Amino acid sequence: MNVEEAVSRLTQMPEGTVLVAKPPLTWGAEAMFVELTVDYRVPQPVKDAGYEYLMGRDDIANLIDFLKKKRVSSRSAAEFVIHYAMNDSAPAWIDDIPGA
Repeated sequence: MNVEEAVSRLTQMPEGTVLVAKPPLTWGAEAMFVELTVDYRVPQPVKDAGYEYLMGRDDIANLIDFLKKKRVSSRSAAEFVIHYAMNDSAPAWIDDIPGA
């Protein structure tokens, strides 16, 4: 699964999981859902496989709710989530996307 597919499958993402992906972080980066350890870390075997924390389920859900007001593709939604995860802010290009 890649980031685009993972973001599109948010409703199937189990509660309490987070999205991790392998750099470079783009819509096509390999991704998966994992549960954090008891001390809220990405499990070491997942990190050893090259995955990095991207974002938690609730945070992605909030971003997807925002994107419902816009006309964006699943690929753009994935790039939006990645940008937000890396910069803690929405990308400037989202303002150029017309509303739904």
